[in-house]
Amino acid sequence: MRLTDRFKKAVGLWPPKAPYIALHRALSGSGDVSGLPALLQAYPDAVRWEKKGDMQPLRYALWQRNLAAAEILVEHDRSILGDKNKDGMTLLHVYAARDEGKTLQFLVHQGADVSQPDGDGRTALHHAAAARSASGASTILLKYGARTDAVDKKGCTPLMLALSHGNKDAAEEMMKKPFDARQTSHGGRTLLMAAALGGLAHLIPPLVTAGADVTALDLSGKSALDVAIDKKSSLAALRLVEAGIPAALEDKRRRKLGNIIRPLDGSEAALRSLGLRPSPKKKTTAPQPKPY
Repeated sequence: MRLTDRFKKAVGLWPPKAPYIALHRALSGSGDVSGLPALLQAYPDAVRWEKKGDMQPLRYALWQRNLAAAEILVEHDRSILGDKNKDGMTLLHVYAARDEGKTLQFLVHQGADVSQPDGDGRTALHHAAAARSASGASTILLKYGARTDAVDKKGCTPLMLALSHGNKDAAEEMMKKPFDARQTSHGGRTLLMAAALGGLAHLIPPLVTAGADVTALDLSGKSALDVAIDKKSSLAALRLVEAGIPAALEDKRRRKLGNIIRPLDGSEAALRSLGLRPSPKKKTTAPQPKPY
């Protein structure tokens, strides 16, 4: 480092103005990256230059969708892939949560750690599962070895988050891999409760087949069926009744459940098992006189 640069660092005039401007021009969406390697060679710490109110260079390049510049930054110093924000999130967590598949693909291809937890113990797959991904973020992460059994600080796996957030594609993808059907969060939430909460009724039968306990209760004493009733998720409630309801069901809850599932086609057998009539009695009306 030049003597003048050492002086600037010592007195707080770092990063230097002209190189900093040149760096951001190269990182912008339409920037010329040809001079970027030479700038990084002259200023090796430039990969982490960040003035107040600005972004770290790699974050800025990705925000500008300048993958050519981002690749040069990563090749210069791969450790920047593991840099975290105040919440302990790396860029991989951020782009998994944003469901930006192209950038996510770039990061994992460059070697970003798919198993790295953030400050809440969540991996990138946790964030993708909670984002209702449409661009295939979960598929990308699973392809690169993301674990479906990783547990965050609340005891939730990516599969549980996918179910509770209604992320159909991610949940179906993860259920193709081995999973513990009786897993629970620290609050006692089960996968069936999560499916009822997220409205993914079609996944309830395969969860039951895999060994999920329909009678399990969370720490507040609620079952998956209670969750479905409270959410007025009629199809989830019907599937849970078909799988077997808890032994004790209060009459008021039983009638509320009947009202929820009664409009559904194929609910007759379930209603009879609850001791309820399949449909309301038809109202009789007095015959009306024919018009002249």
